[in-house]
Amino acid sequence: MHHVDKIYDVLLDMGLKPFVELNPMPEALASGTTTMFYYKMNVTPPRLFEEWGMLVEKFIEHCVDRYGLVTQVGIPKVTANAFRFMSKLRGNRLEVNCIEEFPPGCGVVATKELKVVNGFVYNHLFVTKTEREAFLTDINVCVEEAGKYLITVAKLKIGAGSAKEIWESIGCPQNMTPIQEEAIRKMSEPEYSFEVIDADEYASFNLSLESNEFLYLELKPVDGVALGKSAEMDLVKLNQQLFTDDALK
Repeated sequence: MHHVDKIYDVLLDMGLKPFVELNPMPEALASGTTTMFYYKMNVTPPRLFEEWGMLVEKFIEHCVDRYGLVTQVGIPKVTANAFRFMSKLRGNRLEVNCIEEFPPGCGVVATKELKVVNGFVYNHLFVTKTEREAFLTDINVCVEEAGKYLITVAKLKIGAGSAKEIWESIGCPQNMTPIQEEAIRKMSEPEYSFEVIDADEYASFNLSLESNEFLYLELKPVDGVALGKSAEMDLVKLNQQLFTDDALK
């Protein structure tokens, strides 16, 4: 891993954000000898997926130990927030219908566990691009049972779930004042919103993501609760508790 670390260190010093792809298949783990390209990249599946899983696990553990998902003062990076939300994608994977075709770098993944639907949407801007318009689409997710559903949304964007850009804009202080640290810590928290919708077999809603924004959503049946203002506030408080550090582990 020493040589890998040196490469990443140089890229990070240049201000780049490496995108990691584990490729090609190492010969020691490969199930065959089929190759492609002039440098003979092995393209066969792993001989044992347990060995491949161990390689991926150890690689990620090393990068997390070296570069971390939180800062030295414990402020979560956007990658930490993204991984916490992706870890909630449990259960069976669902088919998601979108009116607009996904452009390169955009996508959505949805799962269902019991009666709760979880989704993760991303609008990743490739390093070769300097800008892109917001990703707008209507999404339909199968919930099977008609009724009222509470949509809890957590969005990761600059200043809400991603504080690095704000930290850079104030000069990258290595020793922040207490008020600076407090402000940056608040900006590392995702932006939350709540909405109650009526659904039949499918739940339909609109999504809007700017470049390099990520969104986690949860659809949960309201179970026939009459939603007045006080009830809505109770639901907000209840769902805020779902996003504590302990709940997201």
